[in-house]
Amino acid sequence: MNSDLFTSLFAYNQWANNTLISKVGNIEPARPMLRLLSHIMNAHAIWNARLHNLRQPVGVWDEYALAGIEELNARCHADTMELLKEVDLDNVYTYFDTSRSKHVRSVGDTMFHMVNHGMHHRGQISWLIREAGYVPPGLDYIHYLRET
Repeated sequence: MNSDLFTSLFAYNQWANNTLISKVGNIEPARPMLRLLSHIMNAHAIWNARLHNLRQPVGVWDEYALAGIEELNARCHADTMELLKEVDLDNVYTYFDTSRSKHVRSVGDTMFHMVNHGMHHRGQISWLIREAGYVPPGLDYIHYLRET
């Protein structure tokens, strides 16, 4: 697997999260959107911890105000960028999920899941934004390429 590709994907992931955080900060009521944004960040933190062979640092559904989401997003991104410099994406590791079931995966598969998981929930948040009567931001990868 190619670490340059993952570096690009996580730069996109960070941009998309920041774009959505900015939008959600201007919407009332934002609680369902904040809940999903918190979940995206929690999952990212949990996967980073698994890759470091550390204990789960947060609950999957812990909730934060916007400032906490922004802080966790920045911390998770920085940690992932360091991981990408240190790990071999083809390495296989063992982890336990939140139900304590044991799994074996490659680091690259986990990294891809992390990006894909964020995309999935950002799509849900975009739908919630539209349902609240607002226009969601364009979060497709091509929008990222055009803006950066």
